[in-house]
Amino acid sequence: MEFGSSVFETLGPEYLSPKTPRIKTLKSLVNILDSEISRAQDHPECLQSSEFIQKLKSILLTYDGNDDDWKRYSKVQPNVAYSRNLITQGSNNGFKLLLNVWNPPRENSSGDEQPSLSNGEEVDDVDEARVIRWSQIQDNSGSNCIVRMLEGELYVERYKLLKTESQSSKNQSLKLIGGNVLNNGGVIFLNDEMGVHRFANKTRTQPTCSLHLYVPGFDSYNVYDKLTGESTRVTQEFYHNMVEDGDSGEHEVDVKDLDPEIPVDEWVQVKPKLVMKDDVSKD
Repeated sequence: MEFGSSVFETLGPEYLSPKTPRIKTLKSLVNILDSEISRAQDHPECLQSSEFIQKLKSILLTYDGNDDDWKRYSKVQPNVAYSRNLITQGSNNGFKLLLNVWNPPRENSSGDEQPSLSNGEEVDDVDEARVIRWSQIQDNSGSNCIVRMLEGELYVERYKLLKTESQSSKNQSLKLIGGNVLNNGGVIFLNDEMGVHRFANKTRTQPTCSLHLYVPGFDSYNVYDKLTGESTRVTQEFYHNMVEDGDSGEHEVDVKDLDPEIPVDEWVQVKPKLVMKDDVSKD
């Protein structure tokens, strides 16, 4: 499969074999990711291969920690679309692992068609009762991104940048080319070849939570105006930074969490299955 194609694929836990060992703690997940990505950094072509991307998706899919394991990282900031919490940035910034918390739709108490926006919010789904808190449309700064849903579901839309001959950030527009729903326990892959994107928690009355793995890590990215397509470079900021606080989960792997007789290459294999294609054609 070509990850720059129009196929927008999700995988769910049902694609794991019942015999596949699960990763039970975030600190074990962090150490496994760090080991695999550090080893792959010696071979740059490997980092971009579909086989390696599939391997990372499989590793995230096998994470099966309980609420007590990850909820201490799920810090939530009120009155914004979502909160980024940095868990770790890996060795040599080879990756970043974030836990994002997505606030539910808020009440449209005034009934206005154009409600005021909160920081980091781009709203265009409004009815008499609620306002959907979409994230800004953004890229991944050239990084590969894998999202694993921990609780609830997350809506994602993907857009294509249509540039004029000037190639200026002020002379481009956005076209919706696909959308999907990431359900609880599922994973999805995104990169800039697939377009820019935005997320929202559209249906729940409570926040939803998701892990975001970026390979490699980055410190800034572009956000895009939905109407004009104009881009702005912004710094990747965190509501809570576990690395600075010394609580990043970078510890030794718990031996009891893993089966030492089963190599990682074997127990993280997952056979991909197409779930959904883009519902909007890509011209």
